[in-house]
Amino acid sequence: MIADASDAELLAIWVRSMREMRSRGLVRSANNPVADLGESLASKALNLTLSSNSVKGFDGVDPEGRRYQVKSRRISPENPSTELSAVRGLNTGDPFDYLVAIYFNEDFTVREVLRIDVAALREHCNHSGHTNAHRVVMSRKLRDDKRSVDVTDVFRGAWVLA
Repeated sequence: MIADASDAELLAIWVRSMREMRSRGLVRSANNPVADLGESLASKALNLTLSSNSVKGFDGVDPEGRRYQVKSRRISPENPSTELSAVRGLNTGDPFDYLVAIYFNEDFTVREVLRIDVAALREHCNHSGHTNAHRVVMSRKLRDDKRSVDVTDVFRGAWVLA
């Protein structure tokens, strides 16, 4: 039982779990798996070709050539925040066409997914000079903007975990 594992054994389980997720293609890096799981899900749900990790500004491209930045967040009782990681480059052109904001429940089931036009982000998100990036918090204004499309059902249908 996992509760009986020592600290060292628990960390070893984490390492083995991350290696197995990588071998199955669920994640692409050895980092926190939330971002990689979101990208993997977006590639399935939207038929995206994922960019290499070194491409700046977007994570994938759909068959029509539209560029997508994918941001994911796992919501838990300990951390219910809807703030996504920083979005850079919005002041210097159009680094992507859409942001896909994926919110997972604590158990990694899909809670909510929005496809947001880059223009809506510029309008509703604040730029931070300290980080030189936009802060994306799922505000009521951003969620209700007609350029924000709820695609939760499409993503839930694509998220088949065995």
